[in-house]
Amino acid sequence: MPWIDLLDQDDLPAVGQQVTLSADVFKRWMKKCGYKEATANPNQEVFFVSTGTPFEADGKKITPNWHITAMTTLRNGGDCRNFHFKIEVAKEKSHYWHYVVYRDTANGTWHWVGDRGANANNQGGGGAAGDVLALATNLSQVESTARALLMDDKMSKKIQRKIIGVLSKMITDATVTYNAGGQRLD
Repeated sequence: MPWIDLLDQDDLPAVGQQVTLSADVFKRWMKKCGYKEATANPNQEVFFVSTGTPFEADGKKITPNWHITAMTTLRNGGDCRNFHFKIEVAKEKSHYWHYVVYRDTANGTWHWVGDRGANANNQGGGGAAGDVLALATNLSQVESTARALLMDDKMSKKIQRKIIGVLSKMITDATVTYNAGGQRLD
């Protein structure tokens, strides 16, 4: 699968710094990427990267999708503390990868770095919590369903690099700026 490479967790840059973003910067960034804003839950900002063909199952209309969620510090905004890339092919069939944004202070490049959880990886989904076997089973089921729904090529490391490239250009163009400490984008 093209997006299975999301399992690869970039290492921290040798000379790097984690950078948080204001929710406003995240929203502007995602809009600049051309992504559609979704209805978010408290403490989240959500944008669709790709949506598939809607279908009906068990009397419910389901629209498979890939989306990016910024987990925020406040119920409605604040700073984005981490991000997840999630494929949702039905509410009970979803899988996601957590990331934080790092800037390589030696060369100024930007990176999605895996935000590892209890399983020493950056994955979640299917209610697996800390159960590595349940997580692997969920990924396999989501993978099969995504392939059948033609959603398996809608996310990849290449797309992640393109997204981070937009952020880098926004910084170069001074449409977003660092705070005084250089660890937050406003």
